[in-house]
Amino acid sequence: MNDIQNEKANNQQQSARFNKQEDYQLNSIIDFQTIITNKIQIFQNNLNQLVNLIQGKLLDQRERVEENDFFEEILLYCQPYLENKINECQQLIELKQIQLKTYFQNCRMKQEVKIPTEVECQTINNLKSNRIQIELKQVIKQEEICCTLIINKSNTILISGSGEQIKLWKIKDGEIQNNPLILIGHTQIVTSLLYSDNERYFISGSYDGNIRLWRKAQPNIWSSKNYFIHQQGVFGLLLSKINQQIISFGKDSIINIIQCCTNYELKISQKLNKHQTIINCVCINESESVLASSDDQKQIIIWVKDEKFQWQFKQIVNQSTNDFFTRMVFVDNYLICQQWSQPISQVFNEQDGYYKQRVDLQINLSEQICDEDLLFPSIYHKKTGILIQKYGKYVYILKLQKEFQFIQACSPIDCFDPYNYGNLIEDGRLLLIWNDYTKEIRIYELNLF
Repeated sequence: MNDIQNEKANNQQQSARFNKQEDYQLNSIIDFQTIITNKIQIFQNNLNQLVNLIQGKLLDQRERVEENDFFEEILLYCQPYLENKINECQQLIELKQIQLKTYFQNCRMKQEVKIPTEVECQTINNLKSNRIQIELKQVIKQEEICCTLIINKSNTILISGSGEQIKLWKIKDGEIQNNPLILIGHTQIVTSLLYSDNERYFISGSYDGNIRLWRKAQPNIWSSKNYFIHQQGVFGLLLSKINQQIISFGKDSIINIIQCCTNYELKISQKLNKHQTIINCVCINESESVLASSDDQKQIIIWVKDEKFQWQFKQIVNQSTNDFFTRMVFVDNYLICQQWSQPISQVFNEQDGYYKQRVDLQINLSEQICDEDLLFPSIYHKKTGILIQKYGKYVYILKLQKEFQFIQACSPIDCFDPYNYGNLIEDGRLLLIWNDYTKEIRIYELNLF
């Protein structure tokens, strides 16, 4: 209660200071208008005196100007300059009148603002308490395009895509060491990386359509085995921790469910074939019972896991946007789908077993141009309630509030270029971003206060 009373007192003091400033500014504008009006009057008086002087001179020297109307020549010569100066003064007066009118309108609007109620003060305090401070901790130069980054659970290795190669960076005392080990195997750009839950291997996917399983053979030596899973490029990899399944998707319209056997062999256990075009995104809910996928036909498809742990088609979600969805993420029983052509994320809520659009919950970002790339995923960290969303050249950090509302917890990170890619490490403390403008991996620390 004391905090609310202090808030009210501060608001009253600010209102008094504001009114005093308004009076001062109003008097300044009125004084300025008076000065301009007086200067125009003086200017017109001087002009009249000049005309009278010229007329007097002409009368005294009529014989010298009989063949040439000297008076008319002087007026014709001076008239454009004089008219221009008069117009400038008139425009200045009109501008000040408009500013004065706008000023009075703003005064009336601000007078209508009431002192916040206790509920409003509590909301303000909640917003303050949900702010996030971002600190740039480290910058690493990488010239090659980096579409994907991951850090293992023990925070000892950073793996980054590096064109068609892969770089392994050691982490010591929280600092990434700048002498990466380079792994060669793919023939096109690496688009996705996935660490196993037990950290015994990691998986990579590429535009070449291949998926590789990498294992450490000796210190600084990694071996890999190639699996030709997709006919075209791989866009993403997900890990289903319950069954140790890998879910892959990409350009060939097929979602592959891949089993990692005990001998580290990969085997396709199921293919989901409902899509007819490129698959842009796939996400899985926390309980790993629901899968959502989106494609280039602007469809969102929901899949559910049956009692035999097989994925079954459930529904094509009705949605009103007529837009592509390039990034999706589950938050509890809500599905957040980011549009491609507008900085808006639509929210779909599970109702009676089916997902339905909730326009009232849509999330609005600020970038206005179409997004350029889809490989930076939307990421939700449940423990902190943080949602990471990339759109255009900005990366937004949002915080979940009551009634499933998200607010921007800080200013968006400007990556200078729409081609930026990143990831949030598992504890939600570090955000990794590579951008094509600076060609750097930037490591940001997120501090909630």
